Formats: sequence, structure tokens, C-alpha cells
Amino acid sequence: MDMKLNQSRLLVFDLDGTLVDTFEDITLAVNHVLGQFGLSPKHVEEVKEHVGNGVRELMTGVLGEWAGKGTSSDRDHQIDKAIEIWRRYYLAHPAQRSRLYPDVKKVLEILRTRSLRLAVFSNKMQEITEKVLEEVGILSLLDCVLGENAHFPRKPAAEGLKFLMKKFDAAPGTTWMVGDGEADVLAGLAAGCRVCGVSWGVLPRKRLMELGAHVVIDSFADLLT
Repeated sequence: MDMKLNQSRLLVFDLDGTLVDTFEDITLAVNHVLGQFGLSPKHVEEVKEHVGNGVRELMTGVLGEWAGKGTSSDRDHQIDKAIEIWRRYYLAHPAQRSRLYPDVKKVLEILRTRSLRLAVFSNKMQEITEKVLEEVGILSLLDCVLGENAHFPRKPAAEGLKFLMKKFDAAPGTTWMVGDGEADVLAGLAAGCRVCGVSWGVLPRKRLMELGAHVVIDSFADLLT
């Protein structure tokens, strides 16, 4: 890293595929939706391809051609219906199979002792983001949580990151965006932040570097070294 962690002020983390392996629970919620529409269930890897850009993109991706039938209004209605079914199910089952990645809680606890501000900026719905973080036991370690909401556009837009930097009086050069997906890297770069990719989520190390991540780590504990 060309900026050491102890020179930082703010670390902003993605959720899915970065802090928590949520993909099985996302798939359970997706398959609940598909079942309501009489469609066949999907495997985790199929669902994973559509994760990272918000629930509307997720539903559009997993429903595929089925949701594409009819008029634009018909499609929007079906997607809206799917989103609501998904939201209700996921809120009721936020972390049946979700697990923190190794060392996440321990490292967050250490980072808090170093006068660092810690936040989450996720494209998952705000209420579900908070619920998952609470269920896996790390909500109390975070200074702020931003999920998909009406106030800020989803990543890769940088407005959420800029809000967090202003909130915690952190300059772009002292802020890290840490994530596993394209939206995380592009949002961090757009905000002028340093970007740390993680290799255990959606994208492989090579792709994260191609997108412009300043560094890619292979375990959460690498944040400390």
C-alpha cells in the first residue's frame, strides 16, 4: 500500500462478499421469489452473478426473460412485486446461513482501537443491511451504515462515500473503500479514495486490479499488515 493504514482516518466496507458471506441467504430469498412465480430455483453461483448492484438489478437478472414479457409497465409491475416478496422474506430470514469471513470481527475490533472510523456502504436495502450486520454481531462495531435508500444513489455513484467522508471529516486521501465488486472499486475511484479489493468475493484479484484497485488482499487480517 502506498498509504499505510495508520495514516488513514476512515475505512468504508462493502457488505456482501466483503464482510459477510451472504450468498446462500440471498439465494434462498431469490428462490422463494421464483417459487412464488412458478419458476425453477437457481444455484448460488447463478445468483451470485447478479449480486452487487441493488435488488432491482438482482430481480431483473434472476427473472430473466420471464420478467421481460409484456409492456414496460407490465415488466416494472412484476419486478416491483418480486422485490417486495424478496424484501419480506429476507427480513424474516436475514442470516440463516450467512457467516462473517475469517477474522472480520477481530480485525474490526482492533481497527476501532486505532482511532479509525468504520462504516459500511452497501447496495443492499438499508433495513436488510442493518439486520444482517446485527445478526452476525458486528453492527455495534460500525460508526455508520449506508444501504440502498432514497437519499443516495447506489454504487458505483460516489455520493454515499462523499457523505461519509464529510460526516467523519476524512479527506479522500485518508479514506479507503474496501470491497469485492466492480461497483465498489468504481465508487472509490470516483470519490478519489484509496481502493482495497478483496479476493474472496465476486471478482478475482486480476479483475479488481484491472478496474483500478490500489491493492488487493487475500484475507481480512491483511488489513493489519
